[in-house]
Amino acid sequence: MKNIHVGKKKQQSNLFEIKGYTFFEFETDLSPVPIYRLTVKRKFDSMLDVRFWFEEMNGDINFLTDTPSELTTYIKEYEENIPFKDRYLFHDLRTRYIEFCVYDEGTLKDNVLLVGYTLLENEVCFAIKAFSLIGLEKFTRLIFDYCNKHQITVNSEDNLRWIQLEQCLLPDINVNRNDLFDGFLKKTMLTDYCKIFIDAFKCIDSQGYLDRKFYDGVVRVNGNETTIGKLKQFTKYFSRFWKTEISTKNVKRTVLSLHDELLNEESIDKMVYTIKPHLMQYYQLHWFEDFCSENIKNFTSPGCKIVNSYCGRKFNFFQSGNDNDSRELDILLGMESNGIHKIVAIECKKKLSNDEIKTTNSKIKKKILSAPNNVIDAYIHIGCFNEDVVFDKTIESTDQKYKQGLIQLKKEAIDDAPYFAFNASSSENLNIKFYHVIKEIFEQW
Repeated sequence: MKNIHVGKKKQQSNLFEIKGYTFFEFETDLSPVPIYRLTVKRKFDSMLDVRFWFEEMNGDINFLTDTPSELTTYIKEYEENIPFKDRYLFHDLRTRYIEFCVYDEGTLKDNVLLVGYTLLENEVCFAIKAFSLIGLEKFTRLIFDYCNKHQITVNSEDNLRWIQLEQCLLPDINVNRNDLFDGFLKKTMLTDYCKIFIDAFKCIDSQGYLDRKFYDGVVRVNGNETTIGKLKQFTKYFSRFWKTEISTKNVKRTVLSLHDELLNEESIDKMVYTIKPHLMQYYQLHWFEDFCSENIKNFTSPGCKIVNSYCGRKFNFFQSGNDNDSRELDILLGMESNGIHKIVAIECKKKLSNDEIKTTNSKIKKKILSAPNNVIDAYIHIGCFNEDVVFDKTIESTDQKYKQGLIQLKKEAIDDAPYFAFNASSSENLNIKFYHVIKEIFEQW
């Protein structure tokens, strides 16, 4: 894709030049830094007042023109007669005025910015085009720090760290769930059915099938008592098989056969049930990840909200173009509480074990913590069935337990990245533990 860069030497693909700075197109696999928009709740009488405000903010900010200009001047001269470009230098700012700023710090690409702004009655709206995330972060930090110091309200819908994260996002190759999988997932999330399904999944994972005893189990659904075998909203996802034992020399093997495919009915041991073949692969590969993501999407809590999210996406935090550096994250959340923003990564494993946590943490250390673009604050491991993990922390006033530890780059490090682990026995149980862990992340990390 094409991107725009800034340098000191003239290029064949020059788009614009000012005071020795050249803006030119080049080919790259990296996405451009998006325009960052923010609003400052302060009245300015003229465009020069905005310039004086920047100079008051920091004496190292220099301007490449004698006075601010109207943005349309540059659009008409440099872009109006060049339609359908991949990237525009000026057009996308969509403001009335523009300043060319040099913030004398770091490398060239980090210190040149285009600052567009529009003056309204009691506020000014900025659109900042930077050529590196480092430059964007440094410049906007000046604005936020100054406004906080002078009690000036400043608002932005975009979080810089989330923007940085999206620069590392790889193309989406996931296949959407079909209606059958979606119906199955939603049924497993219902309060009356969730425990039934999870108990069934536990049996299937351990022995491969459900027996008649399970189907004869008594449960309460919608206030009425019944047996599991009579719940059509459960049984429609399972097929009936005949279970037979076949002896071969010194080994006895269990074989499941469809009820109409038996060669010898005298070999029938008993009838069993298991997930229908077209659902089994979805259950094994995707169900628990979808179960967690759908529950977490619906998460609500006073004073805390999910503002951004991705599910099942790959990232390359090295931005190396090397697939060996990529890491898929089951769920990634941008969360906000009392003006504080946290980015939380969640790994969903149907069977949670110490080995699984250790392996995943090792990959996190290698492919995220060691990378220059690591912006993730905390990690959560969620399991459906617990194999051997000791949950040593208890949620206050409950009997619900979880685990907390650190992922460390070096032995002497003390706070590289916290991780949490718990198992979810139902939608409600997941929500209780998730709420507590998120609360702890905001309070302690």
